[in-house]
Amino acid sequence: MKFKILLIFLLIVIPVDASFIYVNNSKPVIANGSISTSYINVTPTANISGMQTKLIYNTSVISIISISEGNLFNRGTASYFNNRSWVLGIITEASSTNAPGTFAEIKYLALSPGTTTISLNRTIVALPSGIADSIVKHNSSVITVINKHKHDFNFDFSVDIFDLMLSLNYPGTPLSDVYDSFSP
Repeated sequence: MKFKILLIFLLIVIPVDASFIYVNNSKPVIANGSISTSYINVTPTANISGMQTKLIYNTSVISIISISEGNLFNRGTASYFNNRSWVLGIITEASSTNAPGTFAEIKYLALSPGTTTISLNRTIVALPSGIADSIVKHNSSVITVINKHKHDFNFDFSVDIFDLMLSLNYPGTPLSDVYDSFSP
């Protein structure tokens, strides 16, 4: 009898795991004027059949070029993806997934030097029953945009001996111009 009571107590106390959603940048530091990509990745702990979220970011630092569907919901099943003001993706047939995957790929242009986050707001993950999963954990991602020095030929945000070697590929560029600064 004590064993049964203990077992019931453990079932009530153990918390339910939540789907983990995170934004991953291909490059956390990018040069002004360049294009980069971030991904919304999802690791579900139960079967899911849909998700929606709103992206929050500083529009003076980056501009979204495109948002495209990842592989989370389109693995051989019919799916619908909307990339307007809300990012929405659902499986349109009687199916679900519990495999980790990419919900969306976000391409953006760096507009001006500064720092911004790509945050997810009012994120909802739908269970196959059509009911929203009430517990969702997610994070945001920080992007820093800096000005690139004109002689940073290898785009590593510093002017060094490697840029000097690459400058040999740019005839007519005075070496004094290459070494006028060692930082962006």
